[in-house]
Amino acid sequence: MAQADDDIRALLDQQAIDMAKGDAQAAIAAYADGPVLYDLPPPLQVTADAGGLQEWIDGWDKPPTITYRDLEVSVAGDLAVAWGFVHTAVRRDGEDGGFWSRNTWAFRRGADGWKITHNHNSVPFYMDDSQRAALDLEPGTGAAEIKGS
Repeated sequence: MAQADDDIRALLDQQAIDMAKGDAQAAIAAYADGPVLYDLPPPLQVTADAGGLQEWIDGWDKPPTITYRDLEVSVAGDLAVAWGFVHTAVRRDGEDGGFWSRNTWAFRRGADGWKITHNHNSVPFYMDDSQRAALDLEPGTGAAEIKGS
């Protein structure tokens, strides 16, 4: 089980490295064929499309940097699930920024190793009149806390 945990973490780390290099084709190599992806932008379900991902990467001054926090991995045979917080650091028009999201991944081990079969990426939103994404949250010890409060 420890080897599987290490392999899954290495897969996610490699995907983050590929993103930081701006290489969408390499980043989507972490996915199995026909993964189910629930990502931040519309529509409700997206595909593992290197062209669309490359367009997103190229929309920044430099490729986004992805880091993980509080990542947990649970393995049962050839299936695994992982969850945790993901920080995406970005720069646009010379301004640094970024946001935290909540991610859950499902993995299947096959002949070519572990691959992502499902990824659910989300941010909470303020349930007031604004309905805006709560991009000002950071993981804390327990419930997320609003920065600056």
